[in-house]
Amino acid sequence: MTPYEATLAGLDAGAASLRIETDNGTLKVYHGDGGALLLDVSGVKAGTWDALWALLEGCGKVEHRARGWQRNTDHPEEFVAEQA
Repeated sequence: MTPYEATLAGLDAGAASLRIETDNGTLKVYHGDGGALLLDVSGVKAGTWDALWALLEGCGKVEHRARGWQRNTDHPEEFVAEQA
């Protein structure tokens, strides 16, 4: 699909990649191609990683999710390891 066709269909047009890293209260977002630091956040609140996943999953129809993690049915904002 071309960017023009995506726009006509009401979809986000264009392409980009990001790398997101969290580490004990910090969050860094890097450009996926060149690795340039785009955003550096300190004092990141508990639950932010789960909120990011919820945001990403809410962007459209989820076509794939890596095995090994699933939503906690008691607390949908959390992920838990799949049981064997």
